[in-house]
Amino acid sequence: MSFSSDSIRVLRVIAETGSFSEAAGVLHRVPSAVSYAVKRMEDELNVKLFVRGGKTAVPTPACRYLLSHSAWILRSLSDLEHGVAQIANGVDRDFKIALNYIVNPKPATKLISLLAQRFPYTDFSVRTEVYNGCWDALYQGRADFVIGAPQTAPSMDGIGTRYLGEVKWSFTVESRHPLATQGDFLHTELVRKYPSVVVLDTSTQLVRKRTWELSGQKVIEVADLQMVLEMVKANVGIGFLPNAFIQKALQAGDVVVRSIDGCKQPVPVFYAWRTQRKGVLLEALLDCLANEFSPSEWLG
Repeated sequence: MSFSSDSIRVLRVIAETGSFSEAAGVLHRVPSAVSYAVKRMEDELNVKLFVRGGKTAVPTPACRYLLSHSAWILRSLSDLEHGVAQIANGVDRDFKIALNYIVNPKPATKLISLLAQRFPYTDFSVRTEVYNGCWDALYQGRADFVIGAPQTAPSMDGIGTRYLGEVKWSFTVESRHPLATQGDFLHTELVRKYPSVVVLDTSTQLVRKRTWELSGQKVIEVADLQMVLEMVKANVGIGFLPNAFIQKALQAGDVVVRSIDGCKQPVPVFYAWRTQRKGVLLEALLDCLANEFSPSEWLG
């Protein structure tokens, strides 16, 4: 196909000057070269692009239509050229980031904005994973990088990590729940009578885990932390929630926190990535996270 930034420029100059010979002068070419370029495009498109009359050349409706779209065609060609060059230099064509459901998702907007500015021809995606789903996403290729992968990887083969911090949890009940009136410390047998609300682990290959449950306790699995909180507030169940996540509900008096036997311990979380994707983009991502973000932004 003869479409190129050069061939479109030839058409635009001819249309502006109204003459093949004048266009040749502007383009610093011989008239026969200009005529040949137009002839190739006309043959391939099977349309007439100019009506020639003596020394004049008038663009046909088909030519005017083509020229009206030439700006985005030229931009597309330029983007294609730059994209090919970027990928040839080792930049990923696509890059998938997963967030653990217990980290704050708000900084992801700033992160993607910074990465997109530096790597405009890479397609980025962001998804949420739960518990072992974070590691499973790396092993199965659903993600190239995870923010907040919990505990330690079941297998470190092909996985790189960097410590992010820890997420602290609070046992939470609705402010008028029967457990709210039983004192600050609750025994297991008292707690076991009420359903535990947890977020469903998104792992497809690894063993699915639950945030917290007691032996013999009824469990309700839901989609995300907000749903856990809403069910706790509606007295549907009880459960552990990240401290940072429940602050507004605590201040509003919607929920209260209590201590129980076997209180859930803080969960260490990590940045984690597939080492086989190591390259320009991954290095830039790690530098960006280290220099542009504090752990508290993700954990707060």
